Amino acid sequence: MTQKSSNKITIMGGGLAGCFLATLLANRGYKVELFEKLSKEEISNVNSNRSYNITFLAYGIEMLKQAKIWTTIKPQTHLLKGASTQLSKNSKPIFTPTYDEKHEYYAISRSCLLTIMIDTLSKNPLVSLHFNTELLSIDRYEKTIIVENVKTKKIETFACDVVIGADGVNSLVRPFLQQGQDTSHSQEYSSGGYKQFTISKEQVDALQLQKGVSYTWSAQGKYILAFPNLDDSLASLLIYPQDNDAFDSLKTEKSIYSLINEDFPFLSLINKNIAEQLLANSKGVFVTIHTDPWYYKDFITLVGDAAHGFYPFFGQGTSAAFGDCMKLVELIDKYGTDWQKIFPLYQEARKKHMDALGELSKEGLMRYARNKRADFETIYDKLESIGHTLLPKYINPPIVAPVMNDPEHTADYVENAKRQRKIAKRIGASLAATMLVGLVAAYENVQTKKKN
Repeated sequence: MTQKSSNKITIMGGGLAGCFLATLLANRGYKVELFEKLSKEEISNVNSNRSYNITFLAYGIEMLKQAKIWTTIKPQTHLLKGASTQLSKNSKPIFTPTYDEKHEYYAISRSCLLTIMIDTLSKNPLVSLHFNTELLSIDRYEKTIIVENVKTKKIETFACDVVIGADGVNSLVRPFLQQGQDTSHSQEYSSGGYKQFTISKEQVDALQLQKGVSYTWSAQGKYILAFPNLDDSLASLLIYPQDNDAFDSLKTEKSIYSLINEDFPFLSLINKNIAEQLLANSKGVFVTIHTDPWYYKDFITLVGDAAHGFYPFFGQGTSAAFGDCMKLVELIDKYGTDWQKIFPLYQEARKKHMDALGELSKEGLMRYARNKRADFETIYDKLESIGHTLLPKYINPPIVAPVMNDPEHTADYVENAKRQRKIAKRIGASLAATMLVGLVAAYENVQTKKKN
C-alpha cells in the first residue's frame, strides 16, 4: 500500500552525501526518509573500493561545523603535518609542510566518517533509515517510489514530496530524472585503475616513516599514495593512471615482489604484506560524470557523484558533495520547500564550477604521476607561486591553491588562470619555464649517472 506523504524529504543513497544532507535537513526540523541498497555494515566496509582516506581543509571543516558534527568527527581525524613526495626511486623525498595555525589539514578514513554520520542519524527521531533497500522505480506523476528489500524481497511503494538522488556515479535516480526531457550525459572512466592496501603502524615504524605525513612514491607510469590513519597506519593506493591492463600482470606474489623491488625499493621490507593485500583486493577505476539537467521540475534532483562524479585528486571530492548539500539547504532556508524555484537556482550555482572541478581532477591524477622534477607544469606552477609571493595583487597563485580553499568558484579560477597564462606567454614566461625544464633535466641526468 502507498504510505501517505507528510512533507518528508526522500533521499536515495546512504553514502557520505546522503547522510550529510539528511543531517542538515534534520537539523532544520525536516523529516527525512533515507534509502540505501547496502546494509549498514557493507556501506562502511573498510575493505570496499571506496575506503581510501578523505582529506578536509577549511572549506570542508566549516561545513561539518555547520552540520554540528565536527566536534564528534575531529577526534577521529589525523592532523596532516606535511606531504612527502619521492619523484623516483633514486631521488630524495621532498617534504612540503601542509599545516599552520591558519590552514588546518585533516585526514579521516571514509568508513570511519560514514559510521559516525550513520550512528548520529540513527539517533535522530526525524530520520528513518532503510538499509538493504533498492530503488526499482520512480513515478514522477504520482510522485511515488517503488523499492525492494534485497534480503526479504518485499516490495513497497512510498509517496514522496521530493526525491533527492545521492546514490553515486551509478545513480538509479538519474535515469528517471532524465526521462522525457532533453538530456546531455557523459560518463568517462579512467584509462587506468587502482588497488588499495594498508601499511600497519608496526610497518610504518620499521620503515622509519614520519607520523602525520602523507606519502607519494612515484615510478614510471605508476605511483603509490598513502595517507595516515588515526592509529598511525597508512591507507595506501597503488595507482596506474593510464594502463588498463597493468593489474593483469600482477596475479602472483612473485610479480608483485618484482614490481616493489624494481620501482618502489623503499617498500621491499614489507613486499609480502603488500602482495597479499593486492592479490585479495579488487581493482577500482576513477569516473568523471557530466550531466545536464540536475533536476526534474519540482520533484527530483541530484547531489554529489550522481550529478558530477570526478577523480579524488584535487582533495575536494567529498567536500564538493557536501557543498551541493549546503547550497540546497541554503536555498531551502530562503524559499522553504518551493522546489520549482530552488532546483534551477541550485543547478545554476553549482554545475559550472563542479564540471570545471571534474576536468581539473583529471589533470590532478596526472600531476601525481610525474616522476621527475624536470616537468613543465611543475616548474610553471613554481614560477607562478614565486610571482604571487612577490606581487600578490597582480599575479595569481597556481590554480591548486584557490580551488583547494574555495571549490565553489572553480570555473572562475580556471578562467583567471587561462587569462594569466595568456598574458604571461606574451612576456616570455612559458619560454623561461621551458628553459628551466632543460636545466633541471640536465642536472637530473648528471645526478643519475653519479649514482650509477
